[in-house]
Amino acid sequence: MYPYKFEYYRFQLVPKKVVQLSIDNVAYTYDEIKAKKNEYFSEVLTKTTFKGKKGNLPYRIVYEKNNIFVLFLSNPKPYSYIHDFQKQQGTTEPFSIIVIDNNPENQLMAISRNTEAFSDTKTVVKILSQTINKHLDHYNVVLHIEPIFQKEEFWKIVGGKKEEISMIRFELIKPNLTNISGCLKDELKRVIDTTNSHKTVVEFNAPARAALEDITPSNNDINGLVDYSANGGGNIGVKFKHDRKKYQTAESIKVELETTEVEIQNANPAQLDAFVDSICSKLKRR
Repeated sequence: MYPYKFEYYRFQLVPKKVVQLSIDNVAYTYDEIKAKKNEYFSEVLTKTTFKGKKGNLPYRIVYEKNNIFVLFLSNPKPYSYIHDFQKQQGTTEPFSIIVIDNNPENQLMAISRNTEAFSDTKTVVKILSQTINKHLDHYNVVLHIEPIFQKEEFWKIVGGKKEEISMIRFELIKPNLTNISGCLKDELKRVIDTTNSHKTVVEFNAPARAALEDITPSNNDINGLVDYSANGGGNIGVKFKHDRKKYQTAESIKVELETTEVEIQNANPAQLDAFVDSICSKLKRR
């Protein structure tokens, strides 16, 4: 068996309110862009070239079916070896596996950990965001990718020090998915929409030498913000009295172990289907 560890993310495709003329001089309305945003994302994903610090990164789409994509993104690295008593130079291409569910009701990603290729999955996210956004700009759409985390872990951290919480900061990505935007109050969603804010910061600060109160799951207002954030709606930062560290939920990404009978690059169509079904079923449980 071959084990792969995946970290889970949610991506949101947010149309721009102020619509620019596209390169072909076709102006689209906000509602038209919103209806087609996932089509644009698919088109960019299948035609783009990903770039790293040292140039283009090899990638291959190995699966495309029912709005699900699986791609390998490689990060070539030089290495040396001895052959026939002589030092030789070669190149290895370790890669990460990226599973993307582009269903407009889901918009989820699973990215495999492979430190031989990339230091962490956040590096992969940065490459995806920078490259894809350059091309989505043509369609007046912005891609945001945020980690999914276990809200129980957040409440465990906060619950153990609830009398010492000095600050909580929610960095909310503009709601774009009906199945998670319901966590937010209508008033907050309305002001985010009318102001065209793509990232909204809601921060609570206690008075000096005091602590915030009622930061519990039973506080529906706070719990709604936590639920939205946990489902990939943005990062939460927390600070406690007498502690200089700022705790970030982005550092506690949800991780799942996936095992396959063969290395995924050698999988046949049936094995690849089973792999995708397993990954996507775990993603949707979020």
